[in-house]
Amino acid sequence: MAGMRYGWSVPFKPTSTGCSARSLIPVSWCTWWGPMDVRTSVAQIELRVGGECRWVMHPSGQVAVLHGRIVDLDPPRLLVMTNRWDGQDEESLVTLRLTSVAVGTRLELIHQRLPTGADPAQFRQGWEAALASLTRYLRKERTDDADR
Repeated sequence: MAGMRYGWSVPFKPTSTGCSARSLIPVSWCTWWGPMDVRTSVAQIELRVGGECRWVMHPSGQVAVLHGRIVDLDPPRLLVMTNRWDGQDEESLVTLRLTSVAVGTRLELIHQRLPTGADPAQFRQGWEAALASLTRYLRKERTDDADR
């Protein structure tokens, strides 16, 4: 099965006010999950190994539901979860690893076990859009915190 690896840097440290606690923890996922033009109305995540995940997204007026389960967890550094779209039998595996670097945080994303026949470039495009949304979300949070 196909897979992809992607690295992304954001100018924020993995701290309670940076890339981990506010952005990769479920409370804020509806705010940034997915491309800007795709609304996420539900992001339910039991943040524990074995915990269930569910996202409801609305691309082009449709409803797309993504299910998963937490496989490994080491906040604020690591989140590994399965992903399966409604109507699909195949389950992919997503690893998000955060590392503090001089300019902020390096997020390594590994998406493995892509569905048979899937184009890894399409998954990469989707993740790039989601991570761009995450960066915008983090910048807004920092601005909001500075205004307080």
